[in-house]
Amino acid sequence: MSSQKSRIPATPLRRPASTKSLRTPASPSTTRSPSPTKPSTPTRLRTKSTAKASTPRAAASSPTPAPALPKTNISIREAIALKRAEAKKSQLQRNSADLTDLQDAVPDAVPAEEADLLGRRPIRETIEKSKTTGSLNLCARDPPLQCLPSALFEIILSITPGKISGVDEQALPPSPQKTSHAAPAWYEIQDLTILKAFNNEIVAIQPEISMFGSLKTIDLHNNKLSALPESFPDLANLSVLDLSYNSLTSIPPLLWALPELTYLNLSFNGIEALDFGAAFDGDRVKPSTTPTSDFFAPQIQRSSKPCPRLVTLEVRGNKLTPQSIGERIPTALSKLDLSENPIGEDPSDVKTLLRRLSVLQNLKELRFDKTQITDRSFASDVFQDVASAFSSLQLISLEECKVTVPAIETGLAPLKRDMRFTGPADKLSPDSIRVVVGKKDLREPWEIEAEERFNRTRSPAAAPNTSPPAAPTRAKPVAPKEVVKEAWEIEAEQGLLTEGGRRRARAEAARKAEAELLEKHQNESSSPASPPPQVASLLAAPQYYNASTHTLTLPSSTVTKPIKQHARAFSFAGPSALTGDVDSNLAIPTPTLPLALITVQPFQDTLKVLVCNSRRKDRSIMLPSQGEGPVLPRLTDLEFEGCQLPNDVAVSRVEEGANPASAPTTQTTQPLLPLLTNLFPTLTYLNLAHNMLTSAALTPDVVSALVLAGPSRAGLRQLALRGNRIDGLEGFEALASRFKGNREVEEYKLEELDVRENEIARLPPILGLLPLDVFLVEGNIFRVPQRKVWEREGSRGLLSWLRGRIE
Repeated sequence: MSSQKSRIPATPLRRPASTKSLRTPASPSTTRSPSPTKPSTPTRLRTKSTAKASTPRAAASSPTPAPALPKTNISIREAIALKRAEAKKSQLQRNSADLTDLQDAVPDAVPAEEADLLGRRPIRETIEKSKTTGSLNLCARDPPLQCLPSALFEIILSITPGKISGVDEQALPPSPQKTSHAAPAWYEIQDLTILKAFNNEIVAIQPEISMFGSLKTIDLHNNKLSALPESFPDLANLSVLDLSYNSLTSIPPLLWALPELTYLNLSFNGIEALDFGAAFDGDRVKPSTTPTSDFFAPQIQRSSKPCPRLVTLEVRGNKLTPQSIGERIPTALSKLDLSENPIGEDPSDVKTLLRRLSVLQNLKELRFDKTQITDRSFASDVFQDVASAFSSLQLISLEECKVTVPAIETGLAPLKRDMRFTGPADKLSPDSIRVVVGKKDLREPWEIEAEERFNRTRSPAAAPNTSPPAAPTRAKPVAPKEVVKEAWEIEAEQGLLTEGGRRRARAEAARKAEAELLEKHQNESSSPASPPPQVASLLAAPQYYNASTHTLTLPSSTVTKPIKQHARAFSFAGPSALTGDVDSNLAIPTPTLPLALITVQPFQDTLKVLVCNSRRKDRSIMLPSQGEGPVLPRLTDLEFEGCQLPNDVAVSRVEEGANPASAPTTQTTQPLLPLLTNLFPTLTYLNLAHNMLTSAALTPDVVSALVLAGPSRAGLRQLALRGNRIDGLEGFEALASRFKGNREVEEYKLEELDVRENEIARLPPILGLLPLDVFLVEGNIFRVPQRKVWEREGSRGLLSWLRGRIE
């Protein structure tokens, strides 16, 4: 066979230094002989390869053979590289060729869902996750949803909903392949109770929505809904429904027959009527249980009156008129918002509407903002023949209306309640009504309260002038402005800048104190029936009583350690003569609470704050002769910090006509907390820090009487029990049990509770039900929960942690 020339093109490459590796051996004798220990085996000889004859298959694979190239000797590495280049080039040519056979075509697949900008799961995966959580959130999807996804009904209910005309629902990509253990177990599956799909473009809802009978919360605000399906009211367990910012013009009549609905928001739609009794009039009255044609289908519960549990109804920004609001208004309503509706064009219709609303016994908040109500709607005869009109009303808002304050005072005068036009509504007494008129106040409630408090302190009430009018005289000269001196200037005038001057001042103060004490004892022995005048008026001095804040601060009565005196012979300073006020402090009785002396002061009817800190020399309470009834009618703050008061305190009583500064004749022992509860019913702040109280003093009855409000009690808002000997909170456990099944307890007012630095060994989980703003527990001996729970999340996080441990 004749040899054929090589087809590898010649390239200007470097010849190899040696071609010995490419040459074949000359004869078999040149091969390596086998090992003498092993049998000889034939050796394979290398020979030159010859080109095979061309076949039809080879001709088909290369229709245009390359021209013959002259034979060139190149290395094996270079030949392999050239072959790989040719193979890659032919592969690219085959991929770019047109498809001529269906075998090479790829079917179109559903495009994968784009990644969410907020990092949320895809829609299908979110729906599958809701099977174990019971909550589904499809809000603000991109692209926006036009209807509820069909996958929601297919995955949870295993049904295929009907298509909505005019809605082009996008197909969802299939869920990725998962292993068998990834699917939730049967005991992990929960019924769907919460559905949120707001901030989309939903135009309609499938009628199959009624098959989710366990739904309790539906939030579809800010969509494009124009109507609700007729089966929507079949959701008998629905309690919260938000359909605001849609395009609804009407709602199904049976919606008012939902038995569990408590919150309904239909604001900013196009609703023209609220016919509450449409489902209950005449033959349309529906039974409490509506049967269905299917034997296995659940029966639908309906109420016998319009929404018996509806508390909040918001219909702001619709097309409602007084005539379009039905007469059978839900009786449990606590908040009603009719703002920005065409109400007020006819004053007689507004009067009729107000009379219908006035019979609602639970209504606390009523809003008519940005309506056309005028002064003619608040005539003096609107509520004259209505018994107990607006008995619970606390706020009526008429912002940006054409009504004036005198007209409102005239119209609401038959209610016989105090009307306040400033301040937040939650700070008013039950007999007051907060009325909002004029432009909207953009300030926060705390800003309004701070301004009112500032005005009260800067402008005290003027005392009545009972003196007869004086004859007109010429103007008196203006008194010169008092010069305020610095402390060092006063000390310089008194000669206290030197050490010798200070020693002489202390000696003089000691002599004065000794002389006044001797005079006081002489006066007590001569006339024991009447107290000395300096003692009776002593507490009214500016160093103890602040008239601007109505605060009385008693000096501490602790036993001070003796101070090392000067060694010189001419120093006459005594150990008790350290300040100029020592003589007056000694005149005040030593009991922790000398109530008999405070009740005879001229400010006892206006006193608001009483501070008795560090008065532990005589741990007792001195009561007046009239008994243990309420005293100091306006006292709100009481402090006993650092007094070392025990559970039972000694109580001394001053006989009628006796000197409060002298020793009382009768003395008993009474429990401290019940005594304070009876003496000061108006307290809102009580500080008992750093005393010797134990858990025996905090029984459920004592805590309830101390904290809860009543007919004559305001109710505590702040209670400080820091640094005592409390080892259990059984009294507060009983208080927290009142909130089981109740969101609110009207008598409960407590906002802050401080039990730091006690001996509490366990925090009961039921305390998480207490609606506290501040709950301080550090410094106790319990180990659960850990300190990081309240250090990271504060009091709210601690209460939430406790609620999660309630069995």
